[in-house]
Amino acid sequence: MNGGKAAAMVLAVEMFAGAPAVAQAADVALPGCELKGDSRRLSSPRLDVVFRPAPSPIRVGSKFVLDIIVCPHKGVTAPTSLRVDARMPEHRHGMNYKPSVRTLPCNSQIARYRVEELMFHRAGRWEMMIEVRAGGQTARLVHSITVK
Repeated sequence: MNGGKAAAMVLAVEMFAGAPAVAQAADVALPGCELKGDSRRLSSPRLDVVFRPAPSPIRVGSKFVLDIIVCPHKGVTAPTSLRVDARMPEHRHGMNYKPSVRTLPCNSQIARYRVEELMFHRAGRWEMMIEVRAGGQTARLVHSITVK
């Protein structure tokens, strides 16, 4: 995602009862809500999501994985599920592969996941959607990345 290979822009959107609300990226790291290396943070009013691709930068036509940490804000219940998908809005299509999500052990309310079988098969702008279910509500966060 760095080094001129890709330019990234972050946008976070949270959906409640069909009403979206745009949130700013978080400036302050929550305790335990960090990943070392080339990580990105998306933030919404109810939770933060930190993710790191491997390998980085993401390359066209090569599979990659995402390590993800979901950190609910105070008073929000722990996440119960996570889903990741991606699409190219200008071309109106998504990925050719369905990613698999594994829940990793964690000793707190913070949830850890590993998403495998991701691949951007075409150069251009992709929107990666991270959908988190927590407390009976769904947060949909979007990360826009241009892959060259």
